[in-house]
Amino acid sequence: SFVAYQKRERGSRFIWLFRTYFLTHIFFFWSAFGVSLDTLVELGCSW
Repeated sequence: SFVAYQKRERGSRFIWLFRTYFLTHIFFFWSAFGVSLDTLVELGCSW
């Protein structure tokens, strides 16, 4: 049962790592996308 617990612990840690990686990358992608969107809007308004 100790091996099963270790396996489950490793799986949950992997899921946690993947979730954190996914969330941070979505956040960074959207913040960079938002910055580029703001730049595009400002360029369009300056025209």
